[in-house]
Amino acid sequence: MMIEERIENPAWKLRFVVGIIMISLAVIGMIFTDMKSDGAWVYWRIMTPFYAALCIGLSIYLRKKEIKKTALTIWHEIFHWLGLLLAVFLVNALVQMGLVSRLQAGIEVLLLLALATFLAGVYTEPTFIVVGIALGLVVLFVAFLSNFLYFILVPVILVGVVSLYWISRRNKTKEKEFYEKE
Repeated sequence: MMIEERIENPAWKLRFVVGIIMISLAVIGMIFTDMKSDGAWVYWRIMTPFYAALCIGLSIYLRKKEIKKTALTIWHEIFHWLGLLLAVFLVNALVQMGLVSRLQAGIEVLLLLALATFLAGVYTEPTFIVVGIALGLVVLFVAFLSNFLYFILVPVILVGVVSLYWISRRNKTKEKEFYEKE
């Protein structure tokens, strides 16, 4: 394929937009997990079929000219994502039994989603490799944040208190010098 054909082909724009949407949803999920850990469980269960639809939709769009090859590939992808949905259902059963907390389940579903997206990239569309890696990094960040929140929070609070003390003392000294000059 010539460079001019690639530039005129709008498929790269669609790949880019879908990738940005998926990564943006992951960042929103990370923020949501940080703010309300129980809500992350609901968020990631909702996002799973949405990610599947985005992946399958992009795959169908990119292969619409190859009718015979597309039909087989699409069925493979559908079963791939149905496998993920089944795994999410099983995690849901573990939550219902009380074996796994909702926060842990949300992180597990995100990890499963990262793996499924990465594998979709390996077998169908390389754009999803990057998205899968980004989702994996979100898993690490959320896990790190939930494990070490207090280790991070305590020094930040101490630095804030010391800074406030220093700023207030500095301003008090400046006020005293100002009034002494008058």
